Amino acid sequence: MKSLEHLNDNMSDSDSDVPALVPSSDEEDDVKVIKTNDECVDIWLSKNVKFLEKQEHNIHIFSLGPFIMGLETFISKPWMFCLNDAKLLVDKVYREKTEYSKLTDDEWANLDILDVVTKLVVKKMRRRKFLVNTLNMIDKIEEFNRGDGIDVKHSIQTATRYNHINDFVWDKALILPQLRDKQQKVKFAALYVCKLCHMVITSLAREGKDIAEDFKKSIRAKCGGVEKALDFKDQGNQQYSQQKYSEAIRLYTDAIKADHFNHLCYGNRAQAYQKLENYQEALADGRRAVLMKPDWIKGYYRYSQAFYHTGKIDMAIAINKKGMRICEKTKNNDKMLSELKDQGQKLQFQKDGVASDEVLHQMIKNNRMDDSVPEQIRNFPGCTVINIESAMSQWSQKRFSQDPSVLLSSDDHDSSGRENWYFVEPFSISKSLPNLKSQKGRKVNQTGERQTKPVATEPTPIPVQEKVKEKIVIVQKNENKEIERYMAEGSSAYLNGLGKKAVASYQKALDLLSNKKAEDFGLDQQDVAVLEYAYGLADISTGIYKHILDGIERLKNITETHKDIRLPLPYFGLGKAYITLNRFEEAIDPLNRCLRMAGTLKLNVLTWPGTDTKMEESISDELQKQVKQLLTLTKYPPVPDAVCKIHTDKEDSRALIFFSDPDFKGFVRIVCLTSCIVEFHNHCWKDFKSRYGEKTGDKDILEKPCPTPDCMSCIVKVIIIKQDSLQKEITADKTEHVASKPKKPALKLPPSSQDKIEKRKEKKELRKQRKRESKEEEANDLMDDIESVSALPTVNEQCSITSIEGIYILKLFI
Repeated sequence: MKSLEHLNDNMSDSDSDVPALVPSSDEEDDVKVIKTNDECVDIWLSKNVKFLEKQEHNIHIFSLGPFIMGLETFISKPWMFCLNDAKLLVDKVYREKTEYSKLTDDEWANLDILDVVTKLVVKKMRRRKFLVNTLNMIDKIEEFNRGDGIDVKHSIQTATRYNHINDFVWDKALILPQLRDKQQKVKFAALYVCKLCHMVITSLAREGKDIAEDFKKSIRAKCGGVEKALDFKDQGNQQYSQQKYSEAIRLYTDAIKADHFNHLCYGNRAQAYQKLENYQEALADGRRAVLMKPDWIKGYYRYSQAFYHTGKIDMAIAINKKGMRICEKTKNNDKMLSELKDQGQKLQFQKDGVASDEVLHQMIKNNRMDDSVPEQIRNFPGCTVINIESAMSQWSQKRFSQDPSVLLSSDDHDSSGRENWYFVEPFSISKSLPNLKSQKGRKVNQTGERQTKPVATEPTPIPVQEKVKEKIVIVQKNENKEIERYMAEGSSAYLNGLGKKAVASYQKALDLLSNKKAEDFGLDQQDVAVLEYAYGLADISTGIYKHILDGIERLKNITETHKDIRLPLPYFGLGKAYITLNRFEEAIDPLNRCLRMAGTLKLNVLTWPGTDTKMEESISDELQKQVKQLLTLTKYPPVPDAVCKIHTDKEDSRALIFFSDPDFKGFVRIVCLTSCIVEFHNHCWKDFKSRYGEKTGDKDILEKPCPTPDCMSCIVKVIIIKQDSLQKEITADKTEHVASKPKKPALKLPPSSQDKIEKRKEKKELRKQRKRESKEEEANDLMDDIESVSALPTVNEQCSITSIEGIYILKLFI
């Protein structure tokens, strides 16, 4: 006690030099203690509703930020690398999308995936059980961090053990038709959003930090800040008011760079883009504006406008209705609500007009007259001749059935009883036909003589003929725009490596051509041939066996139906197709033919359909160069992965097998005792087995004679290479065969059950090994004792060792 008192006295003497201690608060104590996931969730749910709504909105912004704005996020780099592996982020480096507002089709698709799963996750962020399971799931996934990224497949496999992510996010997202074929993207996108939630909740509970708001402040401080952004925005507004839209866009972009989170800058830039008719850019900025401020009503108005101008009327109507719902919940927005209602009515009117145009298009197709019309009328440039009486009857029944004032006049029928035709002129008539220009819009009879009476007068209401004329003009002009758009979309998709999308767009263009003559769209036979050639290349670029065969048929069809054009490109496409199929010998003939034509014909430089982009292969020198490269490849083809030695397929003569074959279905390899190797196609393998009976299995072939001539050995191994390149071995060795038996039922189990079985086996083996080691140690210790006893200087001692149930007993006899 004295020593303690003495120590206390000494400490009190030196207290004057030490500053007074500050008592710690409860908050500081909480920060120091590492809380469990359950405690973190409880702290999160204890916050007020306004705070939680703000955090949920921040999660939405930062989950979509890297995809729509190239925005940096506070999520760890391994997760960002994994977004690239999952093909959710198109570029490995963040693109600065504030520089150019337009997004690619892939970026739009990935953005929609992230938007759907984020809304599903955020919707459950006030459910305690869901949040606890989410935090536990992310912790489990991060245990397998491989340093440079999270493994996508393993993360998804780990997450499948947690029912909440399956039931509330994955299943609901994959119900949507546009997401059904994107399962991996959808599942990992949900895990990425869950990781953001994990960081927000744990940072708040364990460190007392609002990580999202802190990150916003750091980005603004680094880029310029709010005041600088407002200054640029005001300058942009001034330029916009002076109709200097390009300069306004530049200033709005500078404002966005200074403050990435200002919804007004995105909305104003979207409006400026619309003035310049850059509707794709306006669409992207409209999306950004409503993301930054979901209750900004004017943002929905402009977003809907952009959708309308890009031809997506249904989406425009949906966004308009969403804006009206938000507007009705807020006060003092009567003016904006009125504008949204007017916009909605106009959009619905446009949608109904499109539907009526489709009816009209069918009417024109059904009442078109070609063979029975005189040649001088039938060949009238840029026009369609229809049966007016039949067309009017059909049109009045479908379109004007509820308007009794609009009827056919009896004066519009030809008293001679001959059928009447009506000219529909979509374009201005060529100057080379001045004598016909003044007669447009008049009736003609079967002899080709023009009647003096005009088709339509101008009473009130306007006769149906004039209405039909106006509608047909619109339809045919729209058709020309449509075919140009489809061709341009197809070419753009092909050049960007999107083969399936290119195929779909080219098919739509050819569908329009199938209903009318190419001349009606201003296309000649060479244009059609080039379109079909581009379609064939798009088919080949998909890498799908069926599409490649379709592309080959299309290219062959060009050579047969367009013989007058003398175009070498179809033969070039055939050569590429056969090489894609690894049929190198079949590629030689079309490539040689293409090379001869390129050397003798004078080729015109062509462009990809619907664009101004030159076709490199339409330039003679470039075409010859590419053909020679392909011919070199056919002369020195790659080594095949296998060769079918006993080929029995009469329909397909190919014996070479490549893993890169688009139609690769696997093969079988057998090995005999003297190491002979014989390989088969799957169907050839079935034929080979049938020699020993119809029900002969793969195992039954073991110990059968080797099929190699002059080999007296037997088959000892069968290796089955499957379509996914995985191998299965069957050997004649009984020990290996027995060892493989336990694996058979495991194939039917789900991955999670298989993992449990493997872990149980490992634990069992570990227990056996430890037991053996402990016994060995006991035996060694006992032998040491025996040696020490035998070393004693006593002569009359006798000892014996007995073992009872594994326990060694030392008996000493003296």
